[in-house]
Amino acid sequence: MEPNWSNYLIIQSLWGSFPLMLLLMWDMLANLMCKSQNKIYRISWTPKKALHAHKKIYLALKAKDPGRAVEAMKQHMLDEEKALLAALEKGKD
Repeated sequence: MEPNWSNYLIIQSLWGSFPLMLLLMWDMLANLMCKSQNKIYRISWTPKKALHAHKKIYLALKAKDPGRAVEAMKQHMLDEEKALLAALEKGKD
């Protein structure tokens, strides 16, 4: 399988605007997450819970503790999975 160099070249050309690119990507991802959670799956999104999970992951990475970071990420994904499954079950009623 050949690598897709076009994405790499786009990123490389934007490197001078790297902070702006990150901000735009973050904004796009945040909007997609909010839409998928609130409209598609009807999950009541709790920013405090997500922030707490992300902070645990960040602190583990900052402490250079990959094991703790992986465990924090796994727990976060399991929590999100439970919320999604509960929302899907609720939608069947």
